[in-house]
Amino acid sequence: MATLADINQTLVRVDDNTENTSRGITSFLKQMAEDKRKQLEASREQKQAVADVERMQGQSSAQSSC
Repeated sequence: MATLADINQTLVRVDDNTENTSRGITSFLKQMAEDKRKQLEASREQKQAVADVERMQGQSSAQSSC
C-alpha cells in the first residue's frame, strides 16, 4: 500500500508535468498565431504587388495608345 508521502510525491510530479505541458502548448499556440500573422501579411503584400503591377501595366498601355 502506498504511503501518503508516495502519493504526495506522485501528485507533485503530475503537477510539474502539467505545468510543463501547459507552457509547451502556450508556446505552440503563440507560434501558430505568429505564423498566421506572417502569412496574412505576406498575402496582403503579394496582393498589393499584383495590384501595383496591373496599375503600372494599365498606365503603360494607356500611354502607348496615345
